[in-house]
Amino acid sequence: MSMSLFLVPLVVALTVTAAETVGSLEQKCADPAFIENEDNQIQTRFNDGELLKKTLCEHGVKVMEESSRRLIAECAEGVLIYERNAENEPFVVTISQVSDVDRLVEDFKELEEEYDLNVQTFTYNRVVENLPENMLIESEQVMEDDSILLTINVND
Repeated sequence: MSMSLFLVPLVVALTVTAAETVGSLEQKCADPAFIENEDNQIQTRFNDGELLKKTLCEHGVKVMEESSRRLIAECAEGVLIYERNAENEPFVVTISQVSDVDRLVEDFKELEEEYDLNVQTFTYNRVVENLPENMLIESEQVMEDDSILLTINVND
């Protein structure tokens, strides 16, 4: 017996959420008072601290990990402080020292896309590495939308 499993790229699955986060960032950053305010937090959907740190580093951002609940990211456009109250919550980002708001928004969009791809890669690797012995990958196919179609043969 064979079964198929689609690993849809999170970029596609979470487009609406990403647009809300980036849209919120664009709207808030357009107000100079927001950047100057100490309570200028934006809710993110980043909930895996290791993948967030990996993504930030791959994006060329200097990252200092103060704890599993707090990361400080320094980039040319400003300082981003990612914090959360508990391990199972998404991070909230506080933005300060912004030099170029437009570039910061663009970088944030790119960062979200890269994070989504890292989550998809992590998920794919985890599925493949943890297949039971009676399951073998029959075929893999990367679709036009970057989703992955795995056909798995299940032996009784």
